[in-house]
Amino acid sequence: MIIWLYFGLKLVYIRPDNIKGSYNMDQINHQLFSNIAHTKIPDFYTPEGDTNYRQVASVFLKLSNDDLAKIASVSVKTVRFDEGKMPQALKDRIEEIKNVCELVADMLGGDLKKTQLWFTTKNQMLGNISPRDMIRFGRYNKLLDILMDIKNGNNP
Repeated sequence: MIIWLYFGLKLVYIRPDNIKGSYNMDQINHQLFSNIAHTKIPDFYTPEGDTNYRQVASVFLKLSNDDLAKIASVSVKTVRFDEGKMPQALKDRIEEIKNVCELVADMLGGDLKKTQLWFTTKNQMLGNISPRDMIRFGRYNKLLDILMDIKNGNNP
């Protein structure tokens, strides 16, 4: 069995049979794909199944255009949700945010009200700021790392 992993721009593979020691392939597979949510928040999608970027950013997390510009490193003048006019960097960041929202929904049993409350409530484990503010301050990756540690049974 070969496992392919991305490290930066380089694609590498691991052959567990060539690694000394014993490894549980189910555990490796679980951790490898644990950063993708199983829960889909229906409001985050258009009837066609595409991401509703405005719903994720402006409605669910109540992020302002200034917040979105900072998160995506684009000019606030370019922050728009019109089809074909939205900067790719903004789309990418909102896709990441959507995934972390859905990961939290997974952890909270699919309860969307609890999920939204969790994002807006200050959390001692996050330095006494809300997860929403972590995203606003450009700390998305740190938030995802903490969630992955918790999901995989590790202490953050």
